[in-house]
Amino acid sequence: MIDQAVTQNASKTATIAQSLKASTRTLVSSPMTFFRGRAYLAVAGVYTGTYLVANWTMTYCEQRKYDEKIPKLAATSITNIILGVTKDSMFAIWFGAAGAGGGPFSFPLLSWGCFIVRDVFTVGAGFVLPGIVSAELSKRNVFANKATADIVAQLCVPVACQAALTPVHLLALDIYNRPRETAASRTKYIKSIFAESVVVRMARVMAVYGIAGVVNKKVRAALRDQGGASKNILSKSVIDPGAAVVTVAGRDR
Repeated sequence: MIDQAVTQNASKTATIAQSLKASTRTLVSSPMTFFRGRAYLAVAGVYTGTYLVANWTMTYCEQRKYDEKIPKLAATSITNIILGVTKDSMFAIWFGAAGAGGGPFSFPLLSWGCFIVRDVFTVGAGFVLPGIVSAELSKRNVFANKATADIVAQLCVPVACQAALTPVHLLALDIYNRPRETAASRTKYIKSIFAESVVVRMARVMAVYGIAGVVNKKVRAALRDQGGASKNILSKSVIDPGAAVVTVAGRDR
């Protein structure tokens, strides 16, 4: 919904308000049409794939006691770039000024480059930087406990980075929509639509990297704890079946 609105606003085919209103109308009046639509499926595919790879990488590193920062950044960046850049190039083709037609490989290489730069930093801000910022906040005793620092960092860091990354996103779209414009013309146009674009992109990132990131972390921790408890019970049942029964009974009470 938001990606489509920003794309249409950048191409002047609809304002952000007009696009959001039309998408909301479809969502309310015909939910199945909305959720089966190519725009929703493309966005859902990007973030489902990105979070699956991020979780798998973190679990792999935890089990082998590796530092997860670099592997997680590399794995999620590659996944997000492949899925996200393809999605954004298709959005520009579907909803941009050039009209429908073509495929991702008809998209300008310079626009692909802008999207790649945007996604590397977005993934870093969504999956790696919050942990670093949280550790620093905890070290400085900014918050009472680390759990609060984790939540604040996960909610704020990805959103704040959009102030720098939104112009890169708009530049990629403008190169596609207006391939023959001068640098001065592009700068002027991006400035004219920056404020409204950054607000909706911050809201989008708050949802997919902030709130979803917090929920993902809590679900992973719960599943990890549950898995660890199950392994402990299983190991006790092999060594002493009676101890396992007592453990299970104690947990039930």
